[in-house]
Amino acid sequence: MELSVTSVDYSPPELDEQVPLRIKLLRLLTGPDRHDYWIGEMVKPLRRISENREKQIENVIVAARWQGTKIAPRVEKPANQHGLRR
Repeated sequence: MELSVTSVDYSPPELDEQVPLRIKLLRLLTGPDRHDYWIGEMVKPLRRISENREKQIENVIVAARWQGTKIAPRVEKPANQHGLRR
């Protein structure tokens, strides 16, 4: 399954220009606070600038943004809200 991140909040400037982000979801993970985290592989590595050095991020951990929602095939974002959706 592939996830498309269509917007980002509170992000460094270089992240805004890389949206939409496409993530190949690899495995569902259980965390200490919830049971719906996913480990994913970036379809195209993210560029991140930290301490004046560019880094590439190839893997991420993601979860649905709003409580009571989930990452699943063909899920649409709730009306009047931004964030993760397939």
